[in-house]
Amino acid sequence: MPEYVFRGRDAAGKRVHGQVHAESTARAAEHLRERGTFITHLQARKSVKEVLASRPGKAVGGRVPVKDLALFCRQFGTMAGAGVPVLNALALLGDQVTSKLLRQILKEVAGDVESGLSLAAALGRHGRRLPPALVSMTAAGEMAGIIEEVFSRLAEHFEKEHAVTQKVRSALAYPVVVLVMAVAVVLLLLAFVVPNFVMLFEGLGAALPWPTRLLLDMSGFARRNLLLIVIGGGLLAGVLVRGVRTPRGAALADRWILRVPAIGPLVLKQAVARFCRTLSSLLASGVPVLQALEVVQGTVGNRMVAEVVGRTRQAVLEGQGMAQSLRASPLIPAMVTQMIAVGEETGHTETMLLKVAQFYEQDIDALVERFAATIQPLIMAGMGIGIGFVLIAMIMPMFEVFGMIGQ
Repeated sequence: MPEYVFRGRDAAGKRVHGQVHAESTARAAEHLRERGTFITHLQARKSVKEVLASRPGKAVGGRVPVKDLALFCRQFGTMAGAGVPVLNALALLGDQVTSKLLRQILKEVAGDVESGLSLAAALGRHGRRLPPALVSMTAAGEMAGIIEEVFSRLAEHFEKEHAVTQKVRSALAYPVVVLVMAVAVVLLLLAFVVPNFVMLFEGLGAALPWPTRLLLDMSGFARRNLLLIVIGGGLLAGVLVRGVRTPRGAALADRWILRVPAIGPLVLKQAVARFCRTLSSLLASGVPVLQALEVVQGTVGNRMVAEVVGRTRQAVLEGQGMAQSLRASPLIPAMVTQMIAVGEETGHTETMLLKVAQFYEQDIDALVERFAATIQPLIMAGMGIGIGFVLIAMIMPMFEVFGMIGQ
């Protein structure tokens, strides 16, 4: 029998809403009037497929920032714990969030919930812009009636993920920015400063040592091809960025970055920490292990680790344990598999995963500090060598010039 969603007021003038089963819209309205309800809205509840078919597809428009999701989950969990209805909470937060994308999503989610979809199904319509863990944990929370607890757990999960990601990005961004600035400064020196010394040396007819000749050759090349170098560098950067966005290019980049000294271990530990924390949150919220592994596979952030998770999911589907499958991969540290094995034996896998995640998050903090303490002196030494070479190449002919003047 069809189900209808209604809103209205009762005999005392109080707002009421809910669902009613009836053969038709007319019978549903008649049934509500018999109950003394003044109807302001009555509509047949649509299935998920009907809602998806009735509304135009949306452009991807990027993904919602993790820090905005953390704040939303924290506020929504607080409102749910205070007894605020879902629609009211979505309406209030939709007006408060600073992210325009998240504001648009919340308004559409509120409309879908009002049309009869569950909160998880409404969030699932925006799967390209929201993390899969948000949808899966919301569905589990609705089934178990623990929405407040689930959203509090989601808030903590996103807050931790944002903190770890920011630390890793900061550690990796510093050397890249310094390197780019150093290359730009060297190009400017070669193209605009060194040529002035060339004219001086040529006018005096001084014999030039090989460092100076090398520097002058580099200066001449940079001056003649400066525009070509800038355009070529921009095109190369564009090709690399575009290539990384393709599945094959992204896989090659993820494989390559794990082999880079100092950076590879940092990226791998971040992926392992994200795997453990996300899987722990999903299992603790009641998400089945196969579905949880499928969600984690798309969120670890590195395709090499994602392939390991995919093989683990297939092994679990065939009846093996997670620890047994993960142990076969050289990417997964032995401590992770040992802790998961203990969790599977004791029935507390989510607890063990959370402890592993906390350990690796602390390890990432220490690794980032060591990386920064090591890379900064190396960068300064490299810049010093480069600047020192330019200065020596410019000063050495000066002695010849002074000798000629003295004669």
